[in-house]
Amino acid sequence: MTIQEMLSHVDHTLLKPYATWGEIQKLCEEAIRYHTASVCVPPAYVKRIHDTYGEKVRICTVVGFPLGYSVTAAKAAEVETALAEGCYLTGEEKLAMCKAVTAAGGISTLEDLQMFLELGCDRIGTSRAVGLCKE
Repeated sequence: MTIQEMLSHVDHTLLKPYATWGEIQKLCEEAIRYHTASVCVPPAYVKRIHDTYGEKVRICTVVGFPLGYSVTAAKAAEVETALAEGCYLTGEEKLAMCKAVTAAGGISTLEDLQMFLELGCDRIGTSRAVGLCKE
């Protein structure tokens, strides 16, 4: 599997609670440059990314993050807001997400990335993939 094929499955992620707009911009520019599947960012940045980058980058976000303790109605409102502000989620992708296997956390080498993809993961949520592929 080529590095580009691996990156096409990566949700390039920055979910630190103290992430700055400059760090988010760098993330988006890397996602565009390396053709990752999307950027995964805190909900507060979705609209600004969409307004800045438009269709150049696919945006995903988290709901009920980090512990998932929010009630269902609050999570549904977060999803509606994210979609209204620019997250890309079509009906076809909703179905795929229900069927998909996603790996997140603990990806620290290219070998890890390739292993999870070969095991059948459709998406990899990680902040490290682009840096690993640059090396």
